[in-house]
Amino acid sequence: MTTAPVLVAALLIFSVNEVIAGDLTTISSLGQMEQVFARTETIHAASMASISKSMSEEKAWDVLKKNNLTSPALMEVANLGKQVNLRKQPKGYGGLDGARKLLNDMIFESMSKYDAEIAECTEYYAQQCAGLEACRGQIAASNFIAASSRTLILDAQSRINRAEVDIPTRKLELDNHNEKCEDALHKMKARLQIIMGDIKSW
Repeated sequence: MTTAPVLVAALLIFSVNEVIAGDLTTISSLGQMEQVFARTETIHAASMASISKSMSEEKAWDVLKKNNLTSPALMEVANLGKQVNLRKQPKGYGGLDGARKLLNDMIFESMSKYDAEIAECTEYYAQQCAGLEACRGQIAASNFIAASSRTLILDAQSRINRAEVDIPTRKLELDNHNEKCEDALHKMKARLQIIMGDIKSW
C-alpha cells in the first residue's frame, strides 16, 4: 500500500541529491555543462527511469533516512502495512487518507526542492556562460592590442635595420666630404697668400 508512494518520494530526493551532484562532478568543459542543464524532457525522463529501475523499498527508506526525512508520521505510515488487525481503522497518519496526504505532501516538497535545485543550477550555468563571454571579449580586445603592438614593433624594427645600414654609409660620406672641404680650404689659403704677395709687390 505504501511502497509505491515512498519509492516516488525517495526517487525525487535521490534525483536531487545524486543525479545532479554526480553530473556536476564529471563536468570538465562548457559543452558538458550545457548537456547537463540544457537536456530535453526525454533525456530527463530516461534518467529518472534508470534511477527507478535500481530503486527498491529498502533503498528508498535508506535515502529518506540519509536525508533526515523519516518523520514520526512517515514511520506511522510505514507501519500501516504491518498491522495485523485490518478491520480496525487506524487513527492519525495511520489511516489511508492520512497516509495519502502525507505522501502527497512529501512528493510536493521533493518536487519543489527538485525544481529549486534545477533553477539554481540553471542560474549558475547562465552566470558561468556570461562570465565566459566576458572573458572571451577581454581576450579578443587583448589580442587586438597585441596585434597592433606587434605591427608597431615590426615597423620600428625595420626602421632600426634601415638606420643601421644608412648610418655607417652617411658617416663615410661625411668623412669624405670633410676631407674634400679641408683640401679645398688649404688650396684656397695657398692661393690667397699668392694673391696677397702679388698685391704687395705692386
